Amino acid sequence: MKNGQSVDIWNEDGGTTSEQAYKNVPLYLTSRGYGVFVEDTGGVSFEVASEMTTRVQFSVEGQSLTYLVIDGPTPKDVLRRYTALTGRPPLVPEWSYGLWLSTSFTTDYDEATVMSFIDGMEERGIPLSVFHFDCFWMRGFTWTDFVWDPATFPDPEGLIRRLHDRGLKVCVWINPYIAQKSVLFDEGLEHGYLVRTTDGNLWQTDLWQAGMALVDFTNPAAVAWYRSKLEGLMDIGVDCFKTDFGERIPVRDIAWHDGSDPEKMHNYYTHLFNRTVFDLLVERRGEGDAIVFARSATAGGQQFPAHWGGDNDSSLPSMGRPCAAACRSRCPASVTGATTSAASKGHRIRRCSSAGSPSACSPRTRACTARAPTGCRGLSTRSPSPWRDASPCSSSNWCRTCSRWRSR
Repeated sequence: MKNGQSVDIWNEDGGTTSEQAYKNVPLYLTSRGYGVFVEDTGGVSFEVASEMTTRVQFSVEGQSLTYLVIDGPTPKDVLRRYTALTGRPPLVPEWSYGLWLSTSFTTDYDEATVMSFIDGMEERGIPLSVFHFDCFWMRGFTWTDFVWDPATFPDPEGLIRRLHDRGLKVCVWINPYIAQKSVLFDEGLEHGYLVRTTDGNLWQTDLWQAGMALVDFTNPAAVAWYRSKLEGLMDIGVDCFKTDFGERIPVRDIAWHDGSDPEKMHNYYTHLFNRTVFDLLVERRGEGDAIVFARSATAGGQQFPAHWGGDNDSSLPSMGRPCAAACRSRCPASVTGATTSAASKGHRIRRCSSAGSPSACSPRTRACTARAPTGCRGLSTRSPSPWRDASPCSSSNWCRTCSRWRSR
């Protein structure tokens, strides 16, 4: 399917009918019973029988390249081992399987409009599970400020209570961009919660909202600040969040709080954003009742369910694409008979062939072997640390029950 193409693993806000994608995962599934996971959070380029018709090649910027060869023999086995390395999703709440009704980009709506939507579905015998408030629950050009538009929703707490009385859960749209007109802009600027340039100035752009800035999720204080705004929404009854955007992340002249490489942060930013929101929901509601509705993702993003495919056009092919995109990530399809080679010098290889979480692994010399879990029953393969910060062949796992690392 991808023969003759070059596929760039690079998050972009490109809709559902372009070569760009919101979700980019550098995992390649071969037709020879194994997969290759390029362990790099930045841009990865796959040349799928394009540079050479007998080869699938991949490369990253820089002088070294680390990738994992993941044994099969089936694609299901490869994916099972891949998710053992990068995290597995928890169970989502039962109510999330029901029908979600959204205002979409409706610009002129209030409580009466919302209730008319819900009444119309009831009159037609269509059961609803969730009502989602998209962009204009906040005032236009203030995104994001987390303030309900007082002109259209003067009593948000009462509205949410009335929706709960109808048996509905409530979801609201959010994003990590802070417009200059937002009430949060000066607060974020004063306390250093927003991304800065290398010369110490605030990074801003007019793309999307005038003068918008970007929350720096590498700063623990900024994470706590952003969470506190979401907690205010949860306090009045909001049940979950749609985490939009996160792809328009600059890569030049940017200084992240923790000193991260800007190129490596481009795809990875959305992981930090979704983790911030999901972890709060887990703490407040419990893991079995927590869900985010994320647009952008990269490797490990499956830890934070669920995902929507992205913005589509009003055409049948385009509207069908998000359904498929929500269940897959952008990575090359397998190529029958092709071999895989690294288009970079200084590469390091780890081979992972365990059926569960790998351990006792060393580069090149031996395969991973699984060990049976011991001790606490809360042992989980989903780590609070992102996949790039922990060794893929770590001999420890995070225990949800004990809230500490446990050995396997």
